[in-house]
Amino acid sequence: MHPCCHDADTRHDTAPQRRRRWGQHWRQGCGQRGRQSSRAVAASIAIGIALLLAVASWPATTVARDSNGLLDLASFPRSTLTVHAANGEGHVFRIWIADSPERQQQGLMFVRDLPADEGMLFVNRESRPASMWMKNTFIPLDMLFIDSRGRVIRIFERTVPQSLATLSVDGAIKAVLEIRGGESARRGLRVGDRVAHPSFRAARAERVPMPSLSPSASPAPAP
Repeated sequence: MHPCCHDADTRHDTAPQRRRRWGQHWRQGCGQRGRQSSRAVAASIAIGIALLLAVASWPATTVARDSNGLLDLASFPRSTLTVHAANGEGHVFRIWIADSPERQQQGLMFVRDLPADEGMLFVNRESRPASMWMKNTFIPLDMLFIDSRGRVIRIFERTVPQSLATLSVDGAIKAVLEIRGGESARRGLRVGDRVAHPSFRAARAERVPMPSLSPSASPAPAP
């Protein structure tokens, strides 16, 4: 406790006078400390409110779904790719990217119409044999199975809507491109054509094997 300073002429005060003077000093000190404490509490409340407002403004991380529990296609990443045909012509498609187990399991299920220049690319984390089927898929599709270099290995044309037949390729498949049924023939796409997209450039840098995503048009069941 540090000493308090008093005026020199208080040295001869009587005991009651000294008690009254000490009481005044004590009340003044408490008042100052009370005001400082109130200001600290007010500052803390203001900071807390600011933090709550900042958290409330953060974007939601929930996945968008419709009333049936399906993923909204608008939540899928979008991109473009080009299929380079043997005749030198390049065919550009605007695509959705199925890059997670949920997205791959849903695929183009329940889609009622697919424009001629759109499609979906199912990308595996690493190249592997791939199987597809048409469960809950209402439109015919062409499926192009593509290796890690972007080369088309196999094409299944005009797949049958809602068929549970498995469409498989045993080779090392990096991705499967689904486009509207009949577009491969109409555009002259063939096995051996090259697909240009960052998914295939990145495949050359693969080092550590990772669990692959099971593609779906919907996904084929395990045997």
